[in-house]
Amino acid sequence: MSEEREFTLEEKKQMVDTIANEDAPYGDKLAAYEYLCENGEDAVDYMLSLLPSLTGESGQMIVEILANYKGRKDIYLWLVSYFYRGEDVPLFARLLGAYGDESAIDLLTAYARDYDVDYNEFMEIRNAVEELGGEFNIRKDFSDDPLFGYLKGVVETDIFNRPGDEVPGEEETCHDGCGCSGHGCGHGCGHTHVNGSHDGNCGCKECGGHDSCDCDDCSNEDD
Repeated sequence: MSEEREFTLEEKKQMVDTIANEDAPYGDKLAAYEYLCENGEDAVDYMLSLLPSLTGESGQMIVEILANYKGRKDIYLWLVSYFYRGEDVPLFARLLGAYGDESAIDLLTAYARDYDVDYNEFMEIRNAVEELGGEFNIRKDFSDDPLFGYLKGVVETDIFNRPGDEVPGEEETCHDGCGCSGHGCGHGCGHTHVNGSHDGNCGCKECGGHDSCDCDDCSNEDD
């Protein structure tokens, strides 16, 4: 499908019909999807008119296209609807975060708190809340989640010391006034407190001779 000219509204509607047709070749649907994501604003109302009758992949593709056209409450509500269907929580969490409607903060937070989400879903919801300017303080144990276990073992990053990534047996003992930031208690050097002491990955000069963070108020029972 060429992008050298602007297609007419009627031609764009035909593209929408192609996506809505469950029997259409996937390549044709994908080409229409890619074009309408960039050039489909004048076909938004037509897409919305078809959505109540669409299911499965066709409906999801239309909602993904609509997510590119911001500032409409009806599109926002369709994003919420598809998010709550639970068929692709990470995708629609990302789309809600990018759509920019701050009213999604509470519903995303409530979903993470009240539903049994996996680590990938949890992270995408948290990212969306933060992208919308909200604070995300939900904590859940993902020690049995395969993705969490894999990433924790191979990726060196402070995301595992943010609220929500605690592992049973680990205990935060950093006191107020610590002066560092990044671990679960919110003060900061990115270390983990285990049973009242710091582990070898502390990265905290005052807590055990590691790098630096001026964390002189933390309790340290290391030898």
